[in-house]
Amino acid sequence: MTRHVNRYDLHPVVRGVASGTLPTEDRDRFGQRAVDYFSQRPDNPYEQAETLDDVRNGLQLVQALLQMWRTEDAFNVCQGGLLMTLLFNLEAPAEVLSLVRPFFTRDWTAPAADLSDYSFAWLANEAALAFHKLGQYEQSLVLDEVALRMCLDQRNWSNMRASLAHTAVNFAEQNRLARYSKFIVLGLELAELIDGDVHLFRARLSRFKQLAEIGRWGDAEVIWHELDAMGRDWQRDIYRPGDAEEEYVRSQLRQGRLTEDVLAQAERVARSGRNRVSVRFLHALRGEWHLGRQEWALAVESLHEAVRMTRETGASDAWPEAWLALARFHLGLLPDARQEANRLSSRADPSHLPLAELWHAMGDTAQAAYHALAAYQWAWSDGEPFVHRYELTRATGLLKLLGTEIPQLPAYDPPNEPQLAFEDQVRAVIQELRAKRASRDEPRQD
Repeated sequence: MTRHVNRYDLHPVVRGVASGTLPTEDRDRFGQRAVDYFSQRPDNPYEQAETLDDVRNGLQLVQALLQMWRTEDAFNVCQGGLLMTLLFNLEAPAEVLSLVRPFFTRDWTAPAADLSDYSFAWLANEAALAFHKLGQYEQSLVLDEVALRMCLDQRNWSNMRASLAHTAVNFAEQNRLARYSKFIVLGLELAELIDGDVHLFRARLSRFKQLAEIGRWGDAEVIWHELDAMGRDWQRDIYRPGDAEEEYVRSQLRQGRLTEDVLAQAERVARSGRNRVSVRFLHALRGEWHLGRQEWALAVESLHEAVRMTRETGASDAWPEAWLALARFHLGLLPDARQEANRLSSRADPSHLPLAELWHAMGDTAQAAYHALAAYQWAWSDGEPFVHRYELTRATGLLKLLGTEIPQLPAYDPPNEPQLAFEDQVRAVIQELRAKRASRDEPRQD
């Protein structure tokens, strides 16, 4: 029988060094052979990886280098596409944290020996992103602050821009839209003052997403045209194909302007870029679009795929699951609708807006009103103008339909919002760079 040969099969030398089973006197000799072996490989499999087996050689190489106390070499492998592939091709944040843990001390706030400040700041950013994807937002914010302080010390403004973006997204996930908006604006101001169009592209994309979230559609469209004109030819460790297209689809859906052509193009780009995260979200957005058009069977098909892809990662997502239940109910494919609605409603993180619509479709006005009120309160966030505009509008319409009074919630109050410790330093850097730019651009006096 012919043995199937996988081009990602591990070299036995690497397995021995990484596992620590080789005697000490052999470790460095065989470890160097392992490094040479992979350094001479003509292919870089990470970008096309679709399973953990496809990156197993890289994982083992990092472990081998760490066994040899070659910390910076191990970091270079991580930075060379391995961590990005784990996060976006494979959606494997737990594996990322396991891989980078040896680079940190016990509390994730200080580097292990022999790791440069630059490398540590970069790894702190990636670990923050991994914690974020696992829903551990407070730990993610701790690492964001560590990375920001390192960037300030190193005067590494490009990495600081990335850390500001991570910090902003963490606040968004905690439904603190005022802080989210603040750090997005800081990141854009910084990107406009530093070299590197890719950082300006990323900052504009973040600003587009934030403006669309709070419903400033006209301003968002202006930013979209600016960033879209910059193209998509960026390094994968900075930009993943499909990220921008996904956000544009989301904004068009929320405005009632989404078309099949826009959706299909976004899906092609995301798939070609092996961007599993965007592919998964695009399935969910397509499903929600079909729901709005009362195309129940098509909605079930897309939402089922989104839920399947989510579960493959070991996670769950309340939003597509609730929309899927609604689509199945309309098709008569939810035999015990009340039991399923109760299951989804009892989750730790229920998706209130689709649940309100599900209960309403089932004829339970009380449950529909309960979830519509919860959806309204969540969408209010910090108060005008820092609200989830799309969800707030839909929840308001549903409350009116149900004859339920619209709650009066407190307006946004800027003085009550405390600053993070490093905010003044970031603003000082921006002022310094702006002053240097103005001085450089001043006409010379003869």
